[in-house]
Amino acid sequence: MDSMPPKLNFAIAYMDDIIVVSKSADDHAQHLMLLFQTIADYGFKVRMEKCSVFQKSIKYLGQIIDKDGRRPDPAKIEAVVNMHLRLIFLFALIWEW
Repeated sequence: MDSMPPKLNFAIAYMDDIIVVSKSADDHAQHLMLLFQTIADYGFKVRMEKCSVFQKSIKYLGQIIDKDGRRPDPAKIEAVVNMHLRLIFLFALIWEW
């Protein structure tokens, strides 16, 4: 998908994932139709069982993305947040930048 020219300003592609951002459900439906047509025009195929559409928020690459922006997924940073201070100092000594 990264090889497709960036002509759909509402779609963000990374590897084989595409995120479609829309302001309304009607816009989202139109954006999806345009995206699927563009994908077909380039000879790519979509596995619908792997698609999630009309989502208010998504978890992607360790981030939660929604209308307010993006933030770290709490489940991904839980170990760091709960790490003991003593262990943090130990790691700092080992690294010795």
